[in-house]
Order: sequence, then structure tokens, then C-alpha cells
Amino acid sequence: MKFESFLDELATLKDERAEICEQIKSHGLPVIIYGAAEWAQLITDELTARGVDVAGYAVDAEYFKPDKTYLKRPVYNFAELRAQPEKYVFVLGMVGHLENSINVLHFLCDEKIIRYGLLPSSFSKISKEYILSKRDEFAKTFDMVEDDLSRETMLAYLRLEITGNQFWNAKVYRNNEYFNELTAAAIDGERCFADCGAFNGDTVEQFIKWSGGRYKKIFAFEPDAENFTALEKTFGGREEISLFHCGVYDRKTFLAFDSSGNMDSNFNANGAEKIPVEKIDDIVGEEPVSLIKMDIEGSELPALHGAATTIKRDKPFLAICAYHKAEDLIMLPQFIKRLYGGYKFYLRKHPASSNVSLILYAVP
Repeated sequence: MKFESFLDELATLKDERAEICEQIKSHGLPVIIYGAAEWAQLITDELTARGVDVAGYAVDAEYFKPDKTYLKRPVYNFAELRAQPEKYVFVLGMVGHLENSINVLHFLCDEKIIRYGLLPSSFSKISKEYILSKRDEFAKTFDMVEDDLSRETMLAYLRLEITGNQFWNAKVYRNNEYFNELTAAAIDGERCFADCGAFNGDTVEQFIKWSGGRYKKIFAFEPDAENFTALEKTFGGREEISLFHCGVYDRKTFLAFDSSGNMDSNFNANGAEKIPVEKIDDIVGEEPVSLIKMDIEGSELPALHGAATTIKRDKPFLAICAYHKAEDLIMLPQFIKRLYGGYKFYLRKHPASSNVSLILYAVP
């Protein structure tokens, strides 16, 4: 498919959230949200605002506890409700990171049940008008990626952004975020891993297991105080793992920071805290780097500027989140290509729900 063909299709795409909610109501059945955490609350708010009453929540058996409630509603065992598919309408209410990703994919593909998935309105960042205004730039990214799956993933992501219909994810979802066949050659006992947005240490732990311990050193950056405490509790004191309570950026300075204690902490002008940021180049120095991962809530481009010397010198594999800003799909690959023209680019969508974790892989 050519990007020009997608532009023709774009004229027919519309926001489907209102239509989805009317379909949900038309069944006349209790509405159960699959999931009972932060994303479920966002979906509850979206449904409630559109006139859909939420009867309760359902979780997988390993998370189920009798008499548990969430948002003052009952929480059920999903398997028990699924055994009575004619009695309920299910709406996806979890993001699907890590161990939940396969469960979410199974939900989206489960034709036994009546199920829906919609993206909260506030999460859509890319409009039809934006795509049309940047059509040549989007087409350039479309032509830069290496394989059909990358092109399908890019179009599915844009369709999700416009329609709000999460079922587009089921067509392109792939497991193993960051550490997979695209980055396998980055495992190198003589080189280092830089984890930008290390959260509570989950990706550091994944990297260690995936690499079989074959790495020289790990640099882990996390600006959120609560997250950093968890990171330090797990990996503090290990000589080969350097932990930095700071963000990464294009210069050494302090930036306003909104600390939430979860994955969504971010730098913004309204943040109540001032947090230090550093250049990756200054921190890693002469240490050779084989892989850089970035999930830093919209600071990816300036952080790449701050890693330019390292990237030019070492040509590391890059796994960069490309969904925090509307322009990410345009700006990130073009900037990386200027640093090293030999990179090959791939796009993969990892969680099977929401519009998060669209990853741009740069493979040297």
C-alpha cells in the first residue's frame, strides 16, 4: 500500500467512539470493563461521559479476590463471566504491558464474547488535519521503514488515532517490547545498555534476563523520586549498574517536572518540581554503547540530541518511543538518519490496547 492510498482512505475515517458507545448500549446488557486499574478508570470516565453505565470490572483469576471492589463497583473473575457470554458486554480496560499483553490480545480476538475497545478521547494526539498538513513528512517516514509490518503498523496507529477503535492494534501487535529479534545483535559483553526512563527497574530486569547477563555496564536514568526509590531498592549497590536520579536532555540543566509516581511522570512547564537533566554523551563518556532505549514522555528528541556523539561513534541499536507527540513519527527517524545514514528503521506496536508503546527501532 502506498501512503497516497492511505490519504484517500483518510477522508472516510471518522471518530468512532460515539458509535461504539451506542452499540454498547444497544445490547441492553450489563457493561463490564476488563481490567481494574488506572486505564480502567480512564475508560470508565469515557463511557460515563457518553451515557454508558458501567456495572463492574473483571480481572483474570490470578488477580481476583472475593469481595474486591474498584471505583465502588464489584470486581469479578473474568473467566466466570466469560462462561456466560450472552449475559454481558465487555469493554477493554487495560493497557497490556508486559505479562498482560497476551491476555489483551486474546480479549480483542475472542469472538465468543461481545467485546469492544476504545481509546479515551484525551489520548488521541494526531488529527486528520495534522496528517494532511504534514502529508509529505509522514510519507517520508512511511518510505523510510524497512518492512511491510512497519508500514502496516504505522497506518494502523494513525487509524487508531483518528477512529479511537482499539481493534486496529490486534492486526499489528507484536510481543517482546524493546528486546526482540530486531535488537538481538545488541547483546554484547563488551558494550553497555542505556535505559532512559528506567521507571522502577522493570526494563533493566528484562534486559539482564534477555541478554543472559552479557553486558559491560548499564546506565539507568529515572527522574521521578518514587520510581527511582524502587529502582534503587532493586539495583542499588551493583557495581555494573549505574543509577541516575535525573532525566536525559540536550543539555545539562533543570526542568519543571510533574511527578506522578508512575509511568506518566513527565517534564512540563506546569510541573511543581525542578529536576536535573543530563546529556547521555556526558554520562557515558567513552564507554561503548550497544543499545539505547527511550521512554521519556515526549523528551525523546532532545535526549537524542544529547546522545548525538555516542550515536555517531558507537552506532548503537535504538528503541525509541514514537507516540508521545504528534510529530514523533516525523522528527525522530529523520533526526536519527542524519546522525548515521546506515540505520534501518522498523516500527512495532507492542501493547495490544491503547496508543502507547509504538516503538521506532533503528538497526545499524
